[in-house]
Amino acid sequence: MEGLSENVDLTPLVGRQVESLLFGFGHIIMRFDDRVSIGVECTILMETSSGHVHRIEDFRADAVELCGVMGLSIVDAKRTPSGGLSLRLSSGTRMEIENSNSHYESFQIYIGDQVFVA
Repeated sequence: MEGLSENVDLTPLVGRQVESLLFGFGHIIMRFDDRVSIGVECTILMETSSGHVHRIEDFRADAVELCGVMGLSIVDAKRTPSGGLSLRLSSGTRMEIENSNSHYESFQIYIGDQVFVA
């Protein structure tokens, strides 16, 4: 897919708190407060505040690390140059959701009644 539009407004993500994670085979749904969720079917890069980067491709195998974001809030959200999504969390962790599926959707962002697909 082409990734997020270059003019997408991601400011409604800022301040949202991760309330739950739903794991499925090959996908994960992150649910936030205030009717916001992100469905992911692609690679996630997790970068700790110390700079360590972990590539997550198997959500089940890395469930413990992913569950560590529950309760955290988004302090910054931006589109990456490749059309992915970069989220800076209140712990200092950066979560980059890559636009890595060339023929299928990589992720979806639901903000209220709006849906943004990459």
